[in-house]
Amino acid sequence: MDKKQSKTGRNRNKLTTNTQVTDMALTLWECSEYITKTMLRTNLNSYFRDRIVRITQRLAKEAIGLGVDLNTPNQKAFETSSSTKMIARQLGLSE
Repeated sequence: MDKKQSKTGRNRNKLTTNTQVTDMALTLWECSEYITKTMLRTNLNSYFRDRIVRITQRLAKEAIGLGVDLNTPNQKAFETSSSTKMIARQLGLSE
């Protein structure tokens, strides 16, 4: 186990392509947006609303963190949903 793996505990697959990483980030952002929209349409008490907000924040944080796993690491690649969609369009994932 090299130094980086022992620090982070992550075993990064070197064969993962930018397309796969971008697809995962896009999926995380879409799930976060869907949950948020659904939450706003339903009548929830504050306890459940707070729990759901934490879940959506965790999904967004995971999507943002995937920028490090690109072949050329870029921490700010998936910072917002719109930037992730733009990268996905460039890679041919969405139209």
